Amino acid sequence: MMEIIIASDMEREELFAEIYFKDVQWAEVIFDQQKGYFQIEVFPPKDGGSWVFDLSEMQEALVEAKKRLINLGYSEV
Repeated sequence: MMEIIIASDMEREELFAEIYFKDVQWAEVIFDQQKGYFQIEVFPPKDGGSWVFDLSEMQEALVEAKKRLINLGYSEV
């Protein structure tokens, strides 16, 4: 199961959504204010292999992360 955490960082102006699978972060959903749209940053597994996800679960996590950021006031132009 995927876990989504809304986070902040002292070095960034905006909030972002971290997405975890089995307690390991694999992605962040970020709203880029300058560009006016959402972006995803995907991180490689720590073991150097590859991620294998259920496609529906991955899609649901991405949509939910975006939805949570929209509920906090971020929206595309």
